[in-house]
Amino acid sequence: GLLYSAATTKAARRRKFHASFSIALITEVILLGAFIALGSKYVGKAQLKPPAGAIEYLLLSMPAAAMGVQTVTVTNINGLRVYTTYLTGSLSKFAEAVVDYFFWFRDRTQGRFTCRFGKVLRVSPRRRSFQHAVLTAGLWIGFFLGAICGALAEPRFKLLSLFAPMTVLSLAVIVDLIWPVAAADEMQPKQSAH
Repeated sequence: GLLYSAATTKAARRRKFHASFSIALITEVILLGAFIALGSKYVGKAQLKPPAGAIEYLLLSMPAAAMGVQTVTVTNINGLRVYTTYLTGSLSKFAEAVVDYFFWFRDRTQGRFTCRFGKVLRVSPRRRSFQHAVLTAGLWIGFFLGAICGALAEPRFKLLSLFAPMTVLSLAVIVDLIWPVAAADEMQPKQSAH
């Protein structure tokens, strides 16, 4: 999944296809759909029970490959390296951003807290550390809500509960085709002085 996503993103950008993000997302949807289709044959009363051997490895590889595709796809938002497939990277970035912001805030209000508090709050959204703290907090909220929804949906819907993230991925494909995400972090050509 990692190699595929890196290769397709690079190839798309070389061909000036700015919606390269959608290639990876479509791949994720296909892998999860194939996992549902094949895995549904092996769902028992309480769990997925594939036969040992090739089918078991194939089923294990599909969601793992989808996760690998996503790991390479979404890596940079607003100048911040983000991690959408594991939690510790986002948590460490959140902690760094919050600490940086609070030190900046303290430095700007020290000795004149009452008169500077409102002014510093007004300019806070322009501060990069504040933006990164909000972004990583949003990722954590998304992880948390996804975990809650998945835990509630899985006992009732089994593998079909994956349709919810597949829907989100499909909406992200549409957004990327209309407003390419990859184009935002591509190198812009230098403007000529002439």
